[in-house]
Amino acid sequence: GSHGSYFKTSMQAYNPSTTTYTLRIVFHPSGKSAAAGDPSETLTVPAGSMLYYPDLLPAIGVASGLGSLDVYLPTGETRKLTTTFRVYNDGGAAGTSGFNEDLVTFNKFFTSGATVVLTCPPDPAKARLNVGVRTLADGAAITATLRNSSGAVVKTVAKTYAPNYFEQVTLDGFLGGATVVG
Repeated sequence: GSHGSYFKTSMQAYNPSTTTYTLRIVFHPSGKSAAAGDPSETLTVPAGSMLYYPDLLPAIGVASGLGSLDVYLPTGETRKLTTTFRVYNDGGAAGTSGFNEDLVTFNKFFTSGATVVLTCPPDPAKARLNVGVRTLADGAAITATLRNSSGAVVKTVAKTYAPNYFEQVTLDGFLGGATVVG
């Protein structure tokens, strides 16, 4: 990561039921569409137990890299599995900093005509803002408009993405090099 950061993704899954719970995790590398050969692993959470990976990617055969994770539950599964995914910078003795990422079900994605507003940090020199785009089977076309603090348009960018594609870039990079001033 930037500025000496070392990011990891941890996963906790708790199975409160009386039978085992099986799920499949698939890693899709950034900058390309998903492929059938992308690294994956089937995980089993024993009944009444917690499964924990402090660094999930190596556990599924991925040494390092930026990407997205798909979590597949068995068809027809109605039991609840409590999961926590944490993306964090491992600062060693200095501790960690990061955020939790919730699972997003297919019916919760943005669809055609949706408007999404991202508020930029007040001082981009002290905080960073990355933009991640993960498409599904139809791909996506996005029009992004950068406005200044008065609401005036600074730049408009049209972007088109292939099906099952993922990228995560800086906000400036997403906007084609536009300078974000907060």
